[in-house]
Amino acid sequence: PQLQRLDAEYYFPLSLQGLSNVSDLFLTLRIDDPKIPEILSQVAKMKNMTYLAFELANTFESNDIVVFERVVIPQVRQLRITTTLHFHEEDFSPALKRSLFSSLFFPGVEKLAVEVNGSDYSDYEKCWTNQCTRDYYFNKELNRIFRHVDQFPNVELFHLRIFTPLGDHHDSDGYSE
Repeated sequence: PQLQRLDAEYYFPLSLQGLSNVSDLFLTLRIDDPKIPEILSQVAKMKNMTYLAFELANTFESNDIVVFERVVIPQVRQLRITTTLHFHEEDFSPALKRSLFSSLFFPGVEKLAVEVNGSDYSDYEKCWTNQCTRDYYFNKELNRIFRHVDQFPNVELFHLRIFTPLGDHHDSDGYSE
């Protein structure tokens, strides 16, 4: 197979023929997917892959914190990481993200883009109280991604995009809380 690009949303085909040929991988996974260790192990073996777009979808389920084995993905030169913060206080995803990114290392990445989105709080307007909502803390989300000084040692170009649906808070003060 001459597969060059793979878009995998919420499922990764571990036994797909031609995975070794993929140079561009667009991968979206739920942060609580029990197959994440297997998927990341397979991704690390994809030697022709130079571009990885990695998006994590949140969960409202309470899960055990998984300690992941160290995963080194040296072949990737361009990496895009996308995460979303939710207003809902019961979002268990932050702890899972911290655990996952603590295990990931990308020594070959030269171009890194990180996108942190704040979800649309209109989904939660019915329960708009201080008890069921939380603020966006973008610095905390960035700290969940950047876990080690040697995680991205060769980055030459870094692009950071933070988006919040709070229209009047598009400034550094709103982002850095």
